[in-house]
Parts: sequence; C-alpha cells; structure tokens
Amino acid sequence: MRTVTVHAMPSILSALLRLLVMAVSASLLFSLTADALELTRNGKTFGFDAKLPKGVKIRNKGVDRLLAYKGVEISVRLIQDHYADCGQLVREREDRMSRNGGYVADAGTVVSQKECRISLYGAGGAIDSTYTFLDACKCYAAMHVTYPDGVEIGTAATLVSALARALASRPEIPSNAAVAETIDKDWKEAFDIFRKRKLTAQLAYGIYVQSATFALQTEREGKAVLTYLAGRFGIPEAKIRNEYAAGIDWFFDVETGKPLYGLSPQEIARTISSCYAKGHPGQHCKLAYHQEMGCRMTRKWATLCSTSLRQGFGGVADLCWGEPRGDMPMLPVVKDSAERSVQLPNSGKGTQVETAKVAKKPVEEAIPYCDDNDWRSFYAERGNRGIPQGLLP
Repeated sequence: MRTVTVHAMPSILSALLRLLVMAVSASLLFSLTADALELTRNGKTFGFDAKLPKGVKIRNKGVDRLLAYKGVEISVRLIQDHYADCGQLVREREDRMSRNGGYVADAGTVVSQKECRISLYGAGGAIDSTYTFLDACKCYAAMHVTYPDGVEIGTAATLVSALARALASRPEIPSNAAVAETIDKDWKEAFDIFRKRKLTAQLAYGIYVQSATFALQTEREGKAVLTYLAGRFGIPEAKIRNEYAAGIDWFFDVETGKPLYGLSPQEIARTISSCYAKGHPGQHCKLAYHQEMGCRMTRKWATLCSTSLRQGFGGVADLCWGEPRGDMPMLPVVKDSAERSVQLPNSGKGTQVETAKVAKKPVEEAIPYCDDNDWRSFYAERGNRGIPQGLLP
C-alpha cells in the first residue's frame, strides 16, 4: 500500500476536511430527510442510508447519481471496474482532467489503499474528488464535488458530510472509546514496534504525519496519537510534536534503498534503518540511496550530502533530499478506464486494472546508480554556490 503521496498543506482539500468534521454538529441546524441512495455496479443495486438536507435535487445519468444543492454539483457513483487500490483512480483522474479541462492538482492529494482524495483547480472553479473502498460491493465509490467560480467552499458542507458518512470506509469511533481504541489499528501496532526496536517517538511521529491516515484524521484522532505516543515512550507531547524529523520525505531508506512508500506502517517500523532515530539521515546515516529518487548515489554525490559543510551549499536540499528535476516516484498508470458511467456488460468483476508489482530482486541488483548528469545540469543552471571543487560532480 502506498501511503506517502501526502503533502498536507493548506488547500481546498484540507479546508473541506475541517468542514466535514464540523458539519456533524452543524447539521443539526438544518432540516434533514432520510433517503436511500441507490447506486448500481454491474447490474447489482446497493442502498446507502443518507440524511440529505431539504432542497437537494437528484437525477440519474447512467450509473451516476447527480445531486445539486446551493449552486454546488455532486456526482456519486460506484466504480464499475476492479482496482487494486485507489491511487490508480487518483492518477487517472488527474491525468484526464488535465488533458480535457486544463485542471491542475493542488498539494493536498491523499493516497491510501482504501481512501484517496484529490483537489483540482480549473478555469471554471474547483473539484474535490474522493474515492472510498466499500466492503458491501468490494469496490470503490467515487464522489466528485464541483464548486463553480463564485461559490464558496463549505456552501454544501451538510450535504457533502451526509454523503461522506453514508459512503464511509471506516466505522465511526464511539464517543467513549479509549485513546488506544481511537488510533488507527495499523499505526498503533507500528508505534509499538518502534518502541520495541528502541527507536524514538519523534521518528514514529515524523513518518506518521506524512501518511494518508494523518491527512484524513479528525482532530480527536490526532490528539489521541500524541497522547498514546507520549504514554508509550514516556516523553511530553510537546517534545514529540516539536522534535520530529521535519522535512524528510519517507520514500526510500537512504541506507538500504527499500521503498518505504510501498510498505504498511508495521513494515516501515520493522525495517527502517535505526540511524534515522538519531536525527537527520545526512548526519547519522551512511548515505547509499537517494531518499526521493531511490537510485544509488554516486560516491561524490553521497559525500556532498553527508558533509558537515552541506548546509552552506545552495540548493543542497533539492539535490540531496528532493529531486533536481522535480519528479516524484510514482507507479505507472496501466490504463485509463475513464471511471465508466455505464455498466460493464456482465455481472463479474469487470476489467482487471492492477497496480504494477515491484520486481522481487535484491535491492542492490534492481536499483541503478543516480545519473550524475542530473547533478551537473542542476549546478550548471544555478552555479556552484560555494561548493568546494573536490565535491563537484
């Protein structure tokens, strides 16, 4: 499961997430009606209880249910094809909306196995898309919320919240649940493994805050995580919150080359190199692999990124910890099903669209060296910026 395509920056998406949390209490101010929202997948109908505000207009278009409320348009459907994870759906939608409508994604894209979200901006307004895995149909439900220019975000928060609860992939947390019961089960197990390995709470939290679970959490869940870590590791919450390894992207382990973004929380906790617990990997790890590109670093490249003088070099953050070309590691798109708005001609699972599998080869054999031409062109455009001649490529 890839859980690290998360950059939880202020955005239309993060604003919407906050509004959804607030809407649970705010919805009491509105008059709601109980409705059975019926969605169809390959000829089979599934019903979902949704308490919709009065004034919502609903119409059908193929397998889509189109809802209009206060100037906001919402499309809901069950994905007709089978997908191994919703990251594929996010990539397809971003590509399709870019090609067909000139839409661009913001920095708030959230990708996990069972729930993915993406915000897109275009000339006509903004669109928030959510994909949620449903056990009832063993498929993904898609909800696209369109805000035309001039319509404020949150105008239809009550309706969006009602639909989100009806299509929720996670059970609602009881109000009297203990701290340990409030935390995502996988991350709770991961935190315990970090402690067993004598790694730090700051490291555990630093990885957690770049996960999809963090981006999707409620305020209550966020507080529970800090409380749990503080109790298990015996340090104040403020120390965890203020001293985690900010600025590190958890894509590849710099010592082993292991692709961390493809692991479960428990697997990350079991396999991440212990050097990360000491602080910044540039100071405490033996650099062998680029943390974002995943390639093996050439000798000079690794030396430059680990020297104590590196903070005085211009552009060193991009070169050592980011990507000189601005790319991000991403699994390839296999095919684009265009989120079919018509049923498939059979009642089976539909066309199989699977995420590409990583070849099971030894890391050293499978991963090539980084291309020094990236390094050369990076500094050719920007100048050496104080780097000693012996460290230049």
